[in-house]
Amino acid sequence: MTVSPGARTDVDADLVEALRREEPEAAEQLVERFGDRVYRLAQRITGVKEDAEEAAQDALWTAARKIGTFKGESAFGSWLYRIAANAAYQKLRSRRGKAVADPGAQQVNAEGHGEQDKQAELADRVDQAGHMGGVDRVVVVTDEAGDGRQGKDDHQEDQ
Repeated sequence: MTVSPGARTDVDADLVEALRREEPEAAEQLVERFGDRVYRLAQRITGVKEDAEEAAQDALWTAARKIGTFKGESAFGSWLYRIAANAAYQKLRSRRGKAVADPGAQQVNAEGHGEQDKQAELADRVDQAGHMGGVDRVVVVTDEAGDGRQGKDDHQEDQ
């Protein structure tokens, strides 16, 4: 294989091809290579071990099943992490629905805010950001990361 200068080679190309060929060991390789990282991402998003385990399992299964939709325009790991984040956010949304059914089930911190509420609100904002244009989306997500920006109006003042 000849690689032109400046072309990127995905370090996981062998795994992607094995998944596409539905090789029996490919799913195992996927779990071995990415399982811990996918779980840690889901754990950071959900904050709940059981939800993170379910989201990680869902993400890995979805990636293996939907490998045909991977276009290779980004690194395979990036594609997989987006699937994992979506699975974790889905867990937050479903947990929020359960919390509404049983409002006393949520832990409340000293300020009177439930950690699950904050995580669910963040998930909603990230979902909303996915529908914005590129620069606006970066500002919203950056604001949620706590850099002090207040949204797209602040960004427009910088220009």
